[in-house]
Amino acid sequence: MQRLRGRIAVEEGALRASQLTADGRDASSTDALSWHLLSLGDGGAVEGCVRMLVHPRQTKFENLNVSHTKMAACPECGIKLRSAVEADMRAAQTAGAMVVEVGGWVLSERMRGTAEAVRLALGVWAWGRLLGGAMGIATATTRNHSAYILGRIGGRPLQYRGETIPKYFEPKYNCDIQILRFESDSYSDRFAPIVDSMTSELIESTVVSSSPRGIRFLPSIGAGVHFPHPEPAFAGLAN
Repeated sequence: MQRLRGRIAVEEGALRASQLTADGRDASSTDALSWHLLSLGDGGAVEGCVRMLVHPRQTKFENLNVSHTKMAACPECGIKLRSAVEADMRAAQTAGAMVVEVGGWVLSERMRGTAEAVRLALGVWAWGRLLGGAMGIATATTRNHSAYILGRIGGRPLQYRGETIPKYFEPKYNCDIQILRFESDSYSDRFAPIVDSMTSELIESTVVSSSPRGIRFLPSIGAGVHFPHPEPAFAGLAN
């Protein structure tokens, strides 16, 4: 997964090769704290991935990755961003939903534009349902139409007093970023059958975990956790 992210990031100019590990991985410190939804191709190679970082319900804005973005550092836009995110966090707390940050959505060249690419994105909504409800914050690039695709599914730009918070340029990745919000039970009706199917599929998916601590976030899956080598298909959550 990290090698796929690293290769694509360098090819697209989002990162320099010198920013990767010696073996070409985009090794983010957030990875070990997150769940990862992977799509596997022939031979078990990772063809697509997305990262989902679950926060405790009582967490603060400063604990979110979005608080470290270029927009958050802007004196004017940063106040609007914080206010919008904190409003959503309060709503999630009232509803008993988890707060999840979504990022690292990367697809191999041959996976782009395919139904599997859309299924991978919809897996985030399905996974949120398995958490018992989730309010998500996604940092999506405009490169390769990632923000547009998530918007078609059900992602919406953040709002501050009726004003849409615009996209911004993120120097760290050399691209425009749109911060989107979504709710696990809110998506376009046309995708409902796929989300239902993905929810059932994730319950049966292979879960690979470096430690048992992350399993507590998925009570619907935890009882069936197993560790075989994944087959070359859509398979699983990793932590």
